[in-house]
Amino acid sequence: MYTYRMCFSLQVGEPHEVAAVREAAEEAGAVGVLGRCLGVFDNMERGHRTRVFVLVVATLMDGGYEDAGRRKRRWFPVEEAARLLAQYKTPHCRYLTAMAESKPPKAAAVIPPGRENDEQKQQAER
Repeated sequence: MYTYRMCFSLQVGEPHEVAAVREAAEEAGAVGVLGRCLGVFDNMERGHRTRVFVLVVATLMDGGYEDAGRRKRRWFPVEEAARLLAQYKTPHCRYLTAMAESKPPKAAAVIPPGRENDEQKQQAER
């Protein structure tokens, strides 16, 4: 199980939670259970506000997601991620601290449409 910290863009009328799940699948090929919102930050240079959520990842797509050819996906222990963020994006470290203190959600996995994995498809066919 992996935990992925997400930032995302909303589509018109889209709830923040739905956007977080969609963006995780599109950008990282990560599908799982959305946890709590860790916080909100404003980027004055880019003129946008970002909500940061926890996503407990149940499935990683091998490919076929939107940014598969444009992004490298790497996973880090929280301590190492905090160390790296401290070098480049110091304010973001507080989200990792909040994430480390989060308990995994007890909800069913939220799967974006068209992103079901093979196991889920097989279960649906039974």
